[in-house]
Amino acid sequence: MKSGKHIFFIYGKSSSFINEDIVFLKSNYHFTEYQFIPTKNILIFTFKQMKLFCHLILNFRRYDIYISWFADYYSLLPLLLGKLSSKRNIIITGGFDAVTIPQLNYGVFSKKDLRYWFVNCAYKLSDYILPVDKSLEKGINYYGSPDENGIPTGVKSFIPNLKAQFEIIPTGYDKNKWHKGSIQKKKNTVICIASTPDERTYTLKGFDLLIEVAKRMPHVKFTIVGFNKKMEEFVNTIKTSNVYISGFIPNHELPEILATQKVFALFSLSEGLPNTLCEAMLCECIPVGSNVNGIPTAIGKTGYIIHRKDISEAIQAIENALKDDEDKGKKARYRITNLFSQDQRREKLNAVINQY
Repeated sequence: MKSGKHIFFIYGKSSSFINEDIVFLKSNYHFTEYQFIPTKNILIFTFKQMKLFCHLILNFRRYDIYISWFADYYSLLPLLLGKLSSKRNIIITGGFDAVTIPQLNYGVFSKKDLRYWFVNCAYKLSDYILPVDKSLEKGINYYGSPDENGIPTGVKSFIPNLKAQFEIIPTGYDKNKWHKGSIQKKKNTVICIASTPDERTYTLKGFDLLIEVAKRMPHVKFTIVGFNKKMEEFVNTIKTSNVYISGFIPNHELPEILATQKVFALFSLSEGLPNTLCEAMLCECIPVGSNVNGIPTAIGKTGYIIHRKDISEAIQAIENALKDDEDKGKKARYRITNLFSQDQRREKLNAVINQY
């Protein structure tokens, strides 16, 4: 039986982890889903905000709790109405909404523009902020800092003295979907999966480093999944023959691909708790990653962490992982199963929602 509470749930671009929360919440609560995809066109943006405002005014009496997945342009109006009507406000913080990478102008706190103002106000209106990793509450990113002096990360680093209560609730993963099964791992294989629409994301996700590493490891086959056509054409002009580039692959096809790969490498400058990394670990890939946000949280002692954006350090980490036996991959799977299950996330979300 569904709870008597009615949730208004708003989000931007669709993703697998948001969809999983939607399925769960919809099955347990009265639930209204609202998608708001931001746009740079000021007229369309204004129209979308007016449409959202009209919906909220017409329906706000129905809602008990307002949830925004990520803090963004679309968060402010629902949370403002929630505050004015003495309802409860929750923001789920996932990554870009709690960080800055100044050299790439990435993250909502990179500059004090309109988006920064919307997000700043939304956080101040929140009763609960639910980061997927502790670093998104407060921390320091040394790896992503060009001078290695560190970049502040986490909501509290940019908006001190918030009244909202923080609760770390990692994203959860389905061990029954993501598994190796009876598929045999191929030797000397490395894979990375990340949606990469432009050169900024290419650098953000660490592909510039990974491509250079591949050039120095000709005996290893590297597979990169997620490039659009433009980025695929760009990388094809600089990569070596041991690098295979793929565009978008449907989510349901990825477990079989990951099951064949020995190592998963992710050298991002900034992350939340990376889905593709956790899913690869469930498929018994040995993880190698940068010391950034949720990457070391996921990996723990089951793989290898590099602390500087350095080719030699990255090569050594990948070589170590390639030399490991299959038990290392099994330990990676066990870590995700034990610490980041769907049931754990759902239980914690329920606990926060039902406190009201």
